[in-house]
Amino acid sequence: MTDRGRFDPDPSRTPPAVIRIDVHHYHHQDEDAGSVTRKLDTLLTQLGAVTAQEQTQMATVQELNAKIDALKVSVDAETDLSTSIVTFLQGEGSLIADLKKQLADALAAGGDQSAALQTAIDTLGVIETTNTANAKTIADAMIASTPAE
Repeated sequence: MTDRGRFDPDPSRTPPAVIRIDVHHYHHQDEDAGSVTRKLDTLLTQLGAVTAQEQTQMATVQELNAKIDALKVSVDAETDLSTSIVTFLQGEGSLIADLKKQLADALAAGGDQSAALQTAIDTLGVIETTNTANAKTIADAMIASTPAE
């Protein structure tokens, strides 16, 4: 450096320069450590609440799945019962029709049992009417319990 404070490019004329740089770094934090701790505690409390709510929802889903499984077992049993009822009623209908034909044939053949045969035919007619009404009641109940698609 020259005496006027300017840089001289000729290194032979300039003494080595020593530069001292002092750097002071200060991190200014508006909040004290207690405030940060309180915020972290609040976040942990909120996280705990979310975790508890998630566990409650999982328990609810598990309960609903258990109810669905129980309902499926019940519906399967009802399906088996419905099939049995239909089979039974159809079997009764066939039996009634067969008996009516046999009684009508016997009545047509004549004989001294015609009054007894007619009474049996009349009784069978009442049974057939009751059987038909029972089948209708069951069918109506099944339709009523079946949701519309």
